[in-house]
Amino acid sequence: MKLLSVLSCILFFSICSGQNRERLDSLLRTEKNQKGDTFAVKHFLKTSSYYKKLNPDSATFYAWKAFRSAQKLENSPLMAKSRFMSYDAIKTSSAPKVLIDTILALINHPIIKSNKKILQACYSEAGITYRKLSNFDKSITFLQEAIRLAHEMNEKEKIFNGYNSLANTYSQIGVIKGSAEDLKRAVLIYDKAYEYLDKTDKLKVSTLINNKAVNFYNMGSIQKDTSKLSMAVKYYNESLRLRIELNDPEQIMNGYDNLGAVYNAYNIVTHDSSYLRLSKLNYEKAISISRKEFGSVNYSLLSNYGSNLANLGSLTKNKKIMNQAINYFKEAVVKAYDAGDLFQSSSISLNIAISYSTIGSSDSAVKYYAQHIYLKDSLLSEENKQIAEELAAKYQSDLKDKENENLKQQAQLREEVISKKSFTIQLMIGASVIMLGLMIIVFISRQKVKRSRALVQEKQLETERQKIMIENKQKEILDSIKYAKRIQESLMPTEKFISKILNKK
Repeated sequence: MKLLSVLSCILFFSICSGQNRERLDSLLRTEKNQKGDTFAVKHFLKTSSYYKKLNPDSATFYAWKAFRSAQKLENSPLMAKSRFMSYDAIKTSSAPKVLIDTILALINHPIIKSNKKILQACYSEAGITYRKLSNFDKSITFLQEAIRLAHEMNEKEKIFNGYNSLANTYSQIGVIKGSAEDLKRAVLIYDKAYEYLDKTDKLKVSTLINNKAVNFYNMGSIQKDTSKLSMAVKYYNESLRLRIELNDPEQIMNGYDNLGAVYNAYNIVTHDSSYLRLSKLNYEKAISISRKEFGSVNYSLLSNYGSNLANLGSLTKNKKIMNQAINYFKEAVVKAYDAGDLFQSSSISLNIAISYSTIGSSDSAVKYYAQHIYLKDSLLSEENKQIAEELAAKYQSDLKDKENENLKQQAQLREEVISKKSFTIQLMIGASVIMLGLMIIVFISRQKVKRSRALVQEKQLETERQKIMIENKQKEILDSIKYAKRIQESLMPTEKFISKILNKK
């Protein structure tokens, strides 16, 4: 049956990878037919997306190819998307320290800043990456900015993701610092995230409910409060019910693992062995699913189950159960060491030593205690090295932040100077325009005056001509009258002649 399950998994992944390979080959065949347009950019982005899991380097290459094509088209949205895709291509294969520098460079890039959707995604990624680096203050700052941008765009899914990530950050702070206040704050933020959750998406609903359960589990464990542990059980069961409906083996396995942990915590608080048996039943369900579906069990689940059996064996003085616990611990420590998890390897080795000591096997107890000491020393060396690297990285990060702040201040000063100069230039241009307008008005007025004077002079000349003509006509008329008078006078008899005739008569 186990062999059949393994073969089925291999066949399934072969079919899926084959289908992806066919799609990728189809994209590569049609690449040469692409012209330098937006369709070509989208084609390169799709190729990058398919390469992401197969070959991150090729995925990065096609993302940059898409960027160059978008740059030629001067298409800012596609340029921003291509930039983000290049980050997404290296995300799965790069350390958080590398990722944070890359994502910060994207956030400060002008193309990304002009694209609110991509910028929001970058802030969200930065917040999650800072949480992985345990820089919680910056994680909170960047996630809050991501939420603000999501609200501006009114995208409920992004708002939900932002609040969920922010709650996870506060939950992690609460666990590390043992702070009940931070854990309570996380619960409130999870409730806020639920307001924006698509209630039809059972996977996300189950994940959010599970996150709340983890938070209550941590609160109950830290405060030794059974009421908080009861809330954890309630939410774990609700989440598990949804996961069973979704038929997701991995999530169902995690659900039973979580219930095993919370019942174990109940026993620690109440010292009631019945909770250990409930814990054992849930751990066994989780292990059974893991072996059946995946062919193996992760070291964390093996270690948890081993601890449960060790507590039960110690409480009941049952040597057989103690030996079962030791066997699970041994399987877990090998897997933890192979995975490079020195902390868990050291912790599990100590549990094996204690278990051997409980059943009276002193030699074996000493052997595994020595292994615990060796692993712990190795872990301390690694931690010191890591702390030094983290301090150096934090120093570099703070230095970059200060440089960015100085550059920002300088840019603001330049903008203020440019703004003042711009205002002065605008004022001068305005005054020049007004002066030019006045000069044009004066010029037009002078032209009108000149034309008016010319018309007046022309009228005066015309008047003078008319006057001269009238005077000439008048003279001609008077001369004619005088001439006619002389003719008349020459034709008329004189007064002497008339008097002489009258006298005769």
